[in-house]
Amino acid sequence: MTSPVKTSSSPSRGASPWKFRKGGFPGENGGGVSPADRCGGTAGCRGGEPAWSGVPALFVFGDSLVDVGNNNFLPLSLAKANFPPNGVDFPGGRPTGRFSNGYNVADYLGKLYGFRRSPPPFLSLNEPEIRQHVWGGISYASAGSGILNSTGSTQGEVISMEAQLHYFRTSLKSFRAAECSINLRLLLSKAVFLLCTGSNDIFAFYNSNSSQIHLSKAEFITTLTSNYEKHIQRLYRLGARRFGMVGLGLVGCCPSMRSRTPSGGCMAELNDLARQFNLALRRVLKSLSGKLKGMKYSFGDGQKLGNMIADDPSSFGFKDAMKACCGGGRLNGERPCNGNATVCGDAKEFYFWDWYHPTAVAASLSAQVLYDGPPELVFPVNFRQLAV
Repeated sequence: MTSPVKTSSSPSRGASPWKFRKGGFPGENGGGVSPADRCGGTAGCRGGEPAWSGVPALFVFGDSLVDVGNNNFLPLSLAKANFPPNGVDFPGGRPTGRFSNGYNVADYLGKLYGFRRSPPPFLSLNEPEIRQHVWGGISYASAGSGILNSTGSTQGEVISMEAQLHYFRTSLKSFRAAECSINLRLLLSKAVFLLCTGSNDIFAFYNSNSSQIHLSKAEFITTLTSNYEKHIQRLYRLGARRFGMVGLGLVGCCPSMRSRTPSGGCMAELNDLARQFNLALRRVLKSLSGKLKGMKYSFGDGQKLGNMIADDPSSFGFKDAMKACCGGGRLNGERPCNGNATVCGDAKEFYFWDWYHPTAVAASLSAQVLYDGPPELVFPVNFRQLAV
């Protein structure tokens, strides 16, 4: 879900009832709440139930839209963003591995839940740090990955969703089995599990020759959602109960895809695949929530939001919602954002940072919709209500 939120006048589809945060987020200036402050690190195990306020932990799974640096630690990975001009607007102006000029949507959701930003990347932590951060959250997201294990094979090295779940299970075993087990189960039941994945699977299917995949579009969507369902069930068995699901946006409208069409328009076939996936995933989530005791979910519909901004980009505060701020070639969508790229003067005026990813301001607005948006965009509850 990478479409921005309306900041001023309403689009032609009617006014929306929610309000937007125009100032900074919690922790914007280095404040925020640490894992130790939220639940006392392992101090919560010293006796009695821990006194958590709000969401005690945020666990992040997915692809480059929410990766905060795991791929930095994969020597063979080609899907990296730990070099300028990425991070030019991040505190200190440093690249971190985020595919953004600053923060990404996981960071802004973390802020809205009261954390300083996204939890840290798993691969950056040693075992004592894992034991500490498991009480406040960890990010397992990896750029280039997808729902299917085969997705990302052209990127040299990525952490598949299956491997991300394995790392999460490893995190839970990083302390003595008898220590804190009751409190940990309680924490996991109240934590938010953010899942943002699927676009790379769609791209891979579209770009592959049909003779290599041997699947129709309908069969592919079924395979994709069936695998996603298994991932969700596995997280549930590990203790997850609250799932923040980021649906796919208008994946055919990113600069990389637009640059391939003669008119510079969106690739309708890609958007239709994403729409079918979203509908199938909604059915899976509704079914699972009826069968798995205590499961709650929130689903953000990025396609509806994308259609809203397509009506009138300027009313959302963007001067350009087609061209990337950083890149090369037509629409800055034919080459990646790197040291040789053409970079815009003000990323806040652009919806896209590079050929696939949103700018920090676009990510912040998307996070606000996920967190506090109306039922037509986030349902059956929004991310704020999910945490209640």
